Amino acid sequence: MALIGQKQSRAVQCKHMPNSCSTSMTTTVPGAAGYSANATALASQYESITFAEVYRDLIHLFPAQPVAVVDIGAGSGRDAAALARCGHQVVAVEPTLELRRAGQRLHGALRI
Repeated sequence: MALIGQKQSRAVQCKHMPNSCSTSMTTTVPGAAGYSANATALASQYESITFAEVYRDLIHLFPAQPVAVVDIGAGSGRDAAALARCGHQVVAVEPTLELRRAGQRLHGALRI
């Protein structure tokens, strides 16, 4: 299970500004700070409720045929895993390293 992390650095060149120089940008998610300390309990809590239970009133809206899905704020990876098991192509994004690791440990055998 490959999850995208909290910080990504990349060089950006503005095409519409020919005289601009490349700049390095770093993206952080400040609101995720409290999740690290409680990641183990949160992952356990997330996994204690099934995807079907959480989305029982919406499940009929999910596509029957496989589609590309991005799960932003994937937590323990429960939803991403359920969607992958249904044949969807899933990219899971979790900014909290400890939750990302839990997701990789729990659902690493799936193509996410």
